[in-house]
Amino acid sequence: MIKVQKTASLLLLLLFACIKSYSYDFEVNGIYYGYNSDSQTAYVTNGDQQYSGSVMIPASVTFNGRTLNVTSIGQKAFYRCYGVESVSLPNSVTRIESSAFEGCGLKSVNISKGVTTIGSFAFSYSYLTKVYIPNSVTIIDGFAFQPCSQLETLIIEDSETPIEYLDYNTFVNSQSSEETTPKYVYIGRDYYSQSGYLSPIPINCSNAIILSIGKYVKRVEASSSVAKTIYSASEVPEEVEVNFNGSIYANAKLYVPTGTKEKYMVANGWKNFFLIEEMDIDKMWNGQGNPPDNNQENNIATTRGNAILIQSCDGVVNVSGVEDGESVCIYTTSGVMVGKVKAHGGHSSIATNICSGEIAIIKIGEKSVKVVMQ
Repeated sequence: MIKVQKTASLLLLLLFACIKSYSYDFEVNGIYYGYNSDSQTAYVTNGDQQYSGSVMIPASVTFNGRTLNVTSIGQKAFYRCYGVESVSLPNSVTRIESSAFEGCGLKSVNISKGVTTIGSFAFSYSYLTKVYIPNSVTIIDGFAFQPCSQLETLIIEDSETPIEYLDYNTFVNSQSSEETTPKYVYIGRDYYSQSGYLSPIPINCSNAIILSIGKYVKRVEASSSVAKTIYSASEVPEEVEVNFNGSIYANAKLYVPTGTKEKYMVANGWKNFFLIEEMDIDKMWNGQGNPPDNNQENNIATTRGNAILIQSCDGVVNVSGVEDGESVCIYTTSGVMVGKVKAHGGHSSIATNICSGEIAIIKIGEKSVKVVMQ
């Protein structure tokens, strides 16, 4: 009997010890804090009540007559706080610890200019729609934003200095079918891989409609079958190593700085783009404000030229604006003809066996154009 009582007492002590390890030191205005005696600063932690609504973290907090700087968001501070919708961080915060916002209802957050480190799983399984990573961030651990299924816009601010450490699984989870797949992506810097080599930021761009690349970026890797617009701010494309896959080369329009088109047309990788146009750098989307409206059509690949409109949908190619009697031929990239008709009433329609995502070559008279089938 005594042995059972001792065992129960030991379990209770262990339980209380565990609870205390996650407890807060004090609470001010509904926010719970822990005290870091080494740095004599405060960090945000969890407490008796879950956070909810919009939460604004102060740069400093006063407790028992003493003012402490708030320098970090502690481990699991907002973990599974489903009622939280937005959080505002002060510039005094330098660290967002592991799982700080994991699985919470967070829809928006300002990662302040003071943040240098984002811990593992920091924002995973949250409901963020937009993420802006300032150039102060030098370390991002694994699964920090993986997955954020609602994420539409991802912006990595410009910097000449690459990110010091970025885990490959920060945005792309090689172990899961769930991915961070933003529609609008701005990349302003590179990062150093674990082996110390300069590497392209690993982002799943398969759903990217707009991809913008800053002037400091030296390596780019992206794949998308829906990309419509690519911006590149580099004036020396020959110094930028690129690897685009999917239908980006054939279907997306590449905008380059005014006066550099000829350089891009001969630079490795860049020269593969079917459509290249010049634009003033200050008119390119640089991550500020909303992405431009490129008037993309859902599930339809469209190419316009000389008043001719070519559309593809479910293997069927529709061509409008062609003179009556003009021959319209469809070829695969291997040169096999899969359809041929003569335009009637300025319109022709051809059913093909070319699958969605594959490139078709449309020949109208003596002119040809590539179209990615949708």
